[in-house]
Amino acid sequence: MGCDDVSCLDTAVEDPTEGTDEVWLYPNPVRDQIHIASPGGFRSSQFEIYDYSGKKVKAVEIELGVEQITIPINNLPSGIYLISPTDRSWHRSFVKE
Repeated sequence: MGCDDVSCLDTAVEDPTEGTDEVWLYPNPVRDQIHIASPGGFRSSQFEIYDYSGKKVKAVEIELGVEQITIPINNLPSGIYLISPTDRSWHRSFVKE
């Protein structure tokens, strides 16, 4: 049995943003503290910061669902860092002055 009617066609389009996080870090470069915002709320309760060599230098626990967090980084030396949730659903880099 065939379908000759246009209404039989599968016209579904996958949403390329489904399952991704909108995440903003600011300021960048940063001096004392970095702000991270996600309009939909964070889905992970822990974040990790790595230095440029890949060494974990800080872990931060947060409350699930919050839309903005502030992380003090004044104790980190100047350099390039990577931050990501422990589920590794995204990552962002920032520069510490």
